[in-house]
This record gives sequence, C-alpha cells and structure tokens, in this order.
Amino acid sequence: MLSTSLLLPDSALGAGVKCDAWPAWQRFKLLYLSHDGRIIDASSEAQITTSEGQSSALFFALVGNDREAFDRILRWTHNNLSGSQLERLLPARRWGRDHDGAWRVLDSHSATDANLWIAYTLGEASRLWNEQRYASLGADIAENILRQEGGRLNPRDLPLVVIRGLQRQTKDPLWTEIERFAEQVILGSTLDGFEYDTIRIYLWAGMLPASDPTRDKLLDALKPALEDVAKRAAPLETVGPPGGSAALLPMLANARMTATLQLHRQRAADGSLQDNQSHYSDALALFGLGWLEQRYRFNRSGVLTVRWTPASDRTH
Repeated sequence: MLSTSLLLPDSALGAGVKCDAWPAWQRFKLLYLSHDGRIIDASSEAQITTSEGQSSALFFALVGNDREAFDRILRWTHNNLSGSQLERLLPARRWGRDHDGAWRVLDSHSATDANLWIAYTLGEASRLWNEQRYASLGADIAENILRQEGGRLNPRDLPLVVIRGLQRQTKDPLWTEIERFAEQVILGSTLDGFEYDTIRIYLWAGMLPASDPTRDKLLDALKPALEDVAKRAAPLETVGPPGGSAALLPMLANARMTATLQLHRQRAADGSLQDNQSHYSDALALFGLGWLEQRYRFNRSGVLTVRWTPASDRTH
C-alpha cells in the first residue's frame, strides 16, 4: 500500500510555499528512473524506454515540484529520442537494446499522445517555474506535431485538457479545431462495455473540470460502461492491472459512484508500485491516484494547478 505523505521544508520548495511530498512519485522514480534520466521498462528483455514513459514522468516531476528529475528526463529524451534535436525532431517511440546488444532507437516513429504531453508539460513548467526555455521548446514541439502529424491524430487518444492547454500556450487556432473534432468523435463513439484498451479515454475525460460542460456530456456517454464494470461479479479484475482501477477513479468520482470508487481506489493503492515490472500500470496509478488526491487539477483552458503552487496563484 502507498505510504502517507511527508511534509517538505519551505527551503525545498521556495519561500512561503509548503506542500506535501508525493510518495508515489518518489517510489516510481526509485523503481523506474535511471541515473541519467530514462524510464526503464524492466519487464522487457530489451529494457525498453518509450516516449510515452518519458512524457508521463515529465508531468509527474512537474506535479511533484521535482525540477532536478524533470531536467534529467528532458535531457535524456532530447539526447536519445530526438538525436539532440528535440526542437526539430519529434521523439522516437522506442529505445532499448537490440538483438546484437547495441543500445539505440528501436522504433523511430513518434507517438502522438507522448508528443502532446511533452509539449504541454513544458509550457506549464515554464509558467510554474518561470523558465522561458521550457516554453520555447514546448512551442517548437507543438508546431512540429501540427506540421508532421496533424492529419494522423487519433481523437480517441487526445486528452482535451492538453489540447486546450496547447491552444492557450501557442495561440494557434488549429488546436481549437482539433479539440472540437476530438470531442465529436468521443461523444459519437459506441463503447460496448468496458475494455482495458480504452482505459485512457475514461482517464482523460475524468480529468475535465466540473465547470466544463463537456465533462457532463462525456460522463453521460461513458457512464453505461462504468455501470457495466460495477455490475460484474468480479468488477476489479475486469479493468486489467491495478493501474486500470486508478485510471477510472476521476470518472467514478465525477459520477458519484462511491462504492465502486472505493473498491478501485483500494485496489490501485494496494497493487501499484510493488516492483519494476509494471511501468504502464504504475504510470496510470500516478495519474489516477494523483488526481484523486488533488495533487493536480486543470481548468477549462488547460491551466495546470498543482498542490505546491501558492494558494493565491491557483486558478479555479
């Protein structure tokens, strides 16, 4: 089970700011983050690192006010997934050990969801840490996404809060068009019960703020699948690994499905971060449990609020 929070001294966070440390992030780093800044999937013989893993870790480092880890992760991504040209080249999808024992890029194609999170997180890191270089790099990546991948975006994989954040950060109207299209596709989708492969649809939709009318529309569209999970004889096992339970927590909370929420919260807390063999599930656990613990929130414009932000600076 995840341990209780610890209180960091003011000196570790900046003058006048107190916040809880994030034990889950500290444990995640211990299990998966190498000394040079890559997230390692130890369950694979190739010791894979993916752009998706790097992007999630960047976000968690920002939420945890862990700038040292943030810069390590960013530097490794820049050097190894983009050939030291992250401002020009979207990061490769997979890196690891090949059949000959050489460490290199194994799949040079890019992963759109990872690219989106990297660009967005850099923009928010610039605002929260007052570091302009992050914003410049994030804007370059966002522009490259539109130029290189605009016609290949899968709407069902796009977090609306991130798309809105990129529109606000870059002022490019194309992001508004992508957001509208993504919302239409998700609302028009027919999900026949719950499937683990679609777990991130529920996670991203659940993260929308209560003030956003889209949240209730998505809840109405996705709630039958949530109710299907709740009615099954063995509902916990139907969502896959413990991270699947964590990914459902925001939407279960929004739907006020209290009993099912508590079951999945307990399963996620008890079953996550046990070893270094379940990177994807554990990343979902940090997203879902972190949201439920109010370690981060988004507003309707995709502005990220984190627990360590001074209360006077928080957006609602």
